[in-house]
Amino acid sequence: MRHTPSLRQTYSRVMPRVAAVALLLLAACGGGDATAPCSVSTVAVSPSAAGIRIGGTTQLLATVDARNCGTAPSLAWSTGDAGVATVSSTGLVTAVATGSTTISATALSVQAGAVITVSFVPVQSVTVTAPFTSLFVGGTIQAAAAVRDSAGATVTRPLVWTTSSASVATVNVTGLVTAVGPGSATITATAGGVNGTLLVTATVAVSTVTTSLTPTVLFVGTTRRPIAAATSRDAGGATLTGRTVSWSSTNAAVATVNATTGEVTPVAVGTTNIRATVEGMNGQTTLTVSATPSASNRFGYAWNQLSAAPIDSLYTPFPLYTANGSGGAISIRRTSVGRYLVTFDGLANTNAATLSETVLVTPYGAPNVHCGIGVWDNLNATDLQATVLCVDLAGAPLNASFTVAVIGSTSLDGAFGFLWTPLATGGAITSRYAFSTGATATSYTNTSVGTYTVNYATGAFTSGSQVLVSAYGDPLNRACWITSWNDGTSSSGFQCAATSDNTLADARFTTLMFDRGRAGKRFGYAWNSVSGSTLDAVYTPNTLYQRQSNGQNVTMKRTAVGSYSVTFPGLARGSGQTDIVLVSAYLTGSFAHCTIPLWTTAAADMTAEVRCIDRRTGAAANAFFTIFLLE
Repeated sequence: MRHTPSLRQTYSRVMPRVAAVALLLLAACGGGDATAPCSVSTVAVSPSAAGIRIGGTTQLLATVDARNCGTAPSLAWSTGDAGVATVSSTGLVTAVATGSTTISATALSVQAGAVITVSFVPVQSVTVTAPFTSLFVGGTIQAAAAVRDSAGATVTRPLVWTTSSASVATVNVTGLVTAVGPGSATITATAGGVNGTLLVTATVAVSTVTTSLTPTVLFVGTTRRPIAAATSRDAGGATLTGRTVSWSSTNAAVATVNATTGEVTPVAVGTTNIRATVEGMNGQTTLTVSATPSASNRFGYAWNQLSAAPIDSLYTPFPLYTANGSGGAISIRRTSVGRYLVTFDGLANTNAATLSETVLVTPYGAPNVHCGIGVWDNLNATDLQATVLCVDLAGAPLNASFTVAVIGSTSLDGAFGFLWTPLATGGAITSRYAFSTGATATSYTNTSVGTYTVNYATGAFTSGSQVLVSAYGDPLNRACWITSWNDGTSSSGFQCAATSDNTLADARFTTLMFDRGRAGKRFGYAWNSVSGSTLDAVYTPNTLYQRQSNGQNVTMKRTAVGSYSVTFPGLARGSGQTDIVLVSAYLTGSFAHCTIPLWTTAAADMTAEVRCIDRRTGAAANAFFTIFLLE
C-alpha cells in the first residue's frame, strides 16, 4: 500500500514555523507519489461555537490536515454576517450587534466554521470628562466619554453628543466642545440609552481693567484705609462681573494693598501704583502719599451731589464744587437716611491750643429740607471729619444734597470771627471752636428762650460785613436764623426754633461774621434787603452789606414768591477754579428757611438761585437772607 506523506497544521494568530519543517520531515519518510498535488482533507475550527457580548472579542483557532504540501496552504477567515460579527485575518472575532452568524475558515476550498452568538450587554454608566470645564468664548475643549457595564468593564458603544444650550457651547460628533457665548451649558454623551453629563462654563475674556481709588492722596500718619475698586471690560467695552481681582502695589515702601480686598495702607512719602490684575490683564491708579500738611491751609468745602448714595459707599464730591487747602482729598459717605460723613484729608487740627475752625452747612435743592452739623472732629492724626444731618421741616431724617464749608482760623482774608455755642443756654466757649481776628475772645449770650447775641470781638467792620449761621445738634431738631448784625460792635443776633412745632427754643449753632473771602480768590456776598421787590425787577442790595472780590456790585431779582436770582458780575468760574454758595435766612420772628437750588456760570457772571419758605406753613414766602459765594 502506498504511504502518503501528510501535514497537519493548526492556524491561530501566528503561523508556526514548525509546520514547514514537519512537512519536509514527513515527506522524507515515505516513498509516495512525489507528483501528487497539495491537498487539504479537513479543516477544523475551535471552539465550534462561542457567545460574545456586543463590543467583545474572541479568538478562533483553525486546524488544517494537508497532504503533499511543501508549505502550509493559506487560510482565509470570513463572516456570514458582518452586521453581527466581523473577523480578522488571524481569526479574531469582534461582536457588532445582537444575533448569530458563522465564522468560517477556508483552506484550498475546504471550509469549517464556528457559530458565533452575539448578545447585548446593557450600559450601566457613562462618565464624561474633560481637561477643564471653564473656557473663554471662542475656546475649545475635547470631552471624552467612558462607557461601562454593570461589572465596571469598559464597553464600546456608539456615542451621541448633545448640548443643553447651543448659544453657550456646541459639541460635535467627536465630543469637541466650542464656547460661543457666556453662560453655562450641560454637555451630554448618550450610549445605550444611558447619559453622562459635563457642565461647562463659558466666559468672555477680559480685555481691559480700570481702577479707582478714593482718595488718591493720603498723608503719612493717617488711619484712613481707602478701598480700591476695579472694573473689568470685554473687547466691546461691556462691563464683566464675577471676576477675581488680585491687588498689588508697585512700591510697597510707599503704600501696601491687601491682595484680596484692595484696602490701601500708606507707609511713607512717595508715589506708587495700586494695581489690579484680572485674568492676566492689569489696570492701576497712582497714589501719592504726602507729609502731614501745613496748619496754614486749614480750609475746605464741598457740594454733596449724591443725596441717596448707597449706604456706606465712599464717593468723591464733584470736583468743580470742592476745595481742600491741604491738597488732600474730600470724600463723603452716607451712613443712614439723612446722615453723611464728610472727610477732609489733611485738615485735622493738630494744635488745638492755637488753631480753631468752624463748619457751616446750607441745604441744596427744594426748600422742604433742613441741614445742619451733627458734630465735627479729627478723624485721625491728619484728617478732619464732619457729620452733616438733613431732615424735613418737621425734623424727620431726609436724604438731601447740601454745601458744607470748613473755615479755619487762618483761612480768610480781612477781619472775621466764628463761634460754636457749646451750651444752648449760653456760657463758656471752647477755644478749639471759636476765633476772632480781634484782640479779645468771642462770646455769646442767651437773652431769652431761643434768642441769642454773639460778639465776634473783631473790632468794627468799617467797610461792611456778612453773617452766616448753621444749626448744630444730633438729632437735628433745631433751626436758626439771623435777626440782626452790627458792624460797629461786630455782633449779631439770632433766633432758633424747634423743628417739631416751630416755637422758639434754645439751641446750639455755628456762626461766622466776615468781610472778605480767601486772599487772592473770588468771593462775593450780599444781604437781600428787599424781600418783596417787584417781580423780575433787577435791584442792587444795600451796598453797606455786600462786597465782591472784583469791586463790582451784586444784583438781585425776585422771580416768584420766595424765589430769587442773585448775580455776581464778573465772577464766572474760570479754568481750574471751584466754588460753593452758602445762605442763611434773616429777620426777627420770620421763621424763614432758605436753600440753594442752583448756582452756575452765566457768561462772565456767576448766578445763584435762592428759594425761601415760611417754616410754619411750608409755603413759599418772600424773605430776607444773606448769601456768600466762596472760592
